[in-house]
Amino acid sequence: MWVYTRSTPSLTSTSFLLLSGLQFEAEFSKPDYRANLPIKKIEGVNMPALQLNMSDGTICDLNGEPRNTRVLYVCDPRGKHELHSLEEVSTCEYEIVVLSPLLCEHPDFK
Repeated sequence: MWVYTRSTPSLTSTSFLLLSGLQFEAEFSKPDYRANLPIKKIEGVNMPALQLNMSDGTICDLNGEPRNTRVLYVCDPRGKHELHSLEEVSTCEYEIVVLSPLLCEHPDFK
């Protein structure tokens, strides 16, 4: 499911349902929000990503802090919502990249 609306010239509200049962909204209210989109290099190409931060995970045995995960959804017309990569970027800090064709419908993620 994908919904994309522009309510005013300065505010865009976008709803995403990228995984069954996981829905979130992203509001892009600043004119320069595109400059702040995270970029992920996929097969040598810098791609804008939709970032979802998951915090307050289980306590890490190594540093006593809660685990955190950053999920980056990246447009890929051939993607099947599959996991592209999972990496521990620092101690108990994880990054997951998911390739999704749904994101390609939004003009800012092409």
